[in-house]
Amino acid sequence: MSYKKSLYRLCLTIFPIMVCSGMIYSILPIYLSQDLGASTRYIGLLYMVGAATGFVFAPFLGRLSDKFGRRRILLLCMSGFAIAFALYSLIRNFTQAFPVYALEGASWPALGTTVPAFIADIVPTADRGWAMGVYE
Repeated sequence: MSYKKSLYRLCLTIFPIMVCSGMIYSILPIYLSQDLGASTRYIGLLYMVGAATGFVFAPFLGRLSDKFGRRRILLLCMSGFAIAFALYSLIRNFTQAFPVYALEGASWPALGTTVPAFIADIVPTADRGWAMGVYE
């Protein structure tokens, strides 16, 4: 299989995650504030928890992808997102959003560290800039 086909397949694989995350980031604050009564302060705290979780997990997940392979960590990341997206539908009060958002926050660095490294692994050096542009 050519590297271009592998690159496009990789991009199609992560596309649903990007779309679902964009929808969650757009709709979740509205749901939390209007339906669950969360203040903007708590919503900001929620987003900070997700970012902090990602900050903590990024180096660890990058090392794991070097040790165990990009595909395994990417599958772990995709599983984390799938579980988080399913759990969002079960949130009935604001505090339940914190562990779910922490799970999603831990899944983001797996995607952010693994996919560019995966692209660098499969694409020849001369075409890596183009390939990263396709990914972004």
